[in-house]
Amino acid sequence: VPLWIRDGKNGTIDPRALIYRFELPGVARVTNRMVLPLAPADLMTFADMYSRVSRAAGMSMQELMHTCYSYCHYFASALEEHGIDLVMFAVPPHYGPDYLLYIVAKAFGVETVLCHQSLFPNRFFHARNLDDMGHYKQVVPASLETPLTIPRDFRKELFYMNKVRVPNTRPVGSLINDLRKQMLWKDEKPLRLAGVFQKFTESREYLAESKRQISTDVDLDQPYVYFPLQLQPEMTTSALGRGFSDQLTAIECISRLIPPGWKILVKENPKQTYRQRGGHFFARLASIRNVVYVDRKISTYALLEKAHFVATVTGTAGWEAISGGKPALVFGQPWYAGLPGVITYDSQVRLDDILNQVISHDELTVAFNARLANTRLGVLDPHYAKIVPSFSPEENSRHLENFLSDVIAGRAYEQDGN
Repeated sequence: VPLWIRDGKNGTIDPRALIYRFELPGVARVTNRMVLPLAPADLMTFADMYSRVSRAAGMSMQELMHTCYSYCHYFASALEEHGIDLVMFAVPPHYGPDYLLYIVAKAFGVETVLCHQSLFPNRFFHARNLDDMGHYKQVVPASLETPLTIPRDFRKELFYMNKVRVPNTRPVGSLINDLRKQMLWKDEKPLRLAGVFQKFTESREYLAESKRQISTDVDLDQPYVYFPLQLQPEMTTSALGRGFSDQLTAIECISRLIPPGWKILVKENPKQTYRQRGGHFFARLASIRNVVYVDRKISTYALLEKAHFVATVTGTAGWEAISGGKPALVFGQPWYAGLPGVITYDSQVRLDDILNQVISHDELTVAFNARLANTRLGVLDPHYAKIVPSFSPEENSRHLENFLSDVIAGRAYEQDGN
């Protein structure tokens, strides 16, 4: 492996230095193989992803553009210098620089493989292209030793939501701490002085506006759509959002879809903080017809139970909905896209298309197991090892070695895939 971007002694490139400190080892040369300028959609995607990186806060649009192209030239030089013919991602790109690596690899005709750990023990999804995530049409399916059964129930045991507390936002305390870091030591994740004050302003706006707009008295007997907001910034919207990383655009589309008298009940993610939730976010949210911003304390399952349908970009709420017998409208590329009861939004979708969905649980179970056949055995995200009974690092290494062997030998994907 000529280049390995990872923490620890086996990595050749330190990801924290590369992403957070903008340290580009070696020489980045401008190469004629790069098609410039980048497509506007790719630039927007980079900016959206890079917003999760501390050094991007307070950065001008011009500096952001220079940063973007510097990364492009760096990755282009690295691919050429080392003769790379395969780039593998343990998780879909979502920090910004990793997305540009993907773009450069595609421009050079270099094979890419993107992996995504699933909610199901010891299983991960994979695809050759970002566009195929959620569909897996190019994946050679594997047989499942034992098909899984799906309880007909909305409720799911999600280990990553255990003991989640509403974040305690203290703008002034955070400002003092950030200013102290500026003066006293060099941070591993440096924040510009302009970024310090941007963070303070957005934190204060988030705290005030989220409290001002929240509604605790919600009528669940009225016709409504339930839209649980996803945590941002995060891969599930920035990489898999299909242009709907801006969740308010999805809510605006729903507002045009439903008749007068309906409501859109919007609930914030339990883990959400100020990021991507500034004052303009709430001003825009308040301007959308029929939106009710509900208290986080209201049970998501109570909201899901009485909703006419659930809408999400890629959230687990869509899977919870269809497995409980309720249709889901999705805007992005969730792993469950295309399963019975799931409608992917486009401008031609009508309300009746969603409401007329009849979900056969038996058919859903068959389709679910067919989708799970697109996964491979193994754990790529160490946080998911805890849901694997008797997890063995040695056995996991063998699973991943088998997968890598199949990728290299051309057995993992249909040969006509691009």
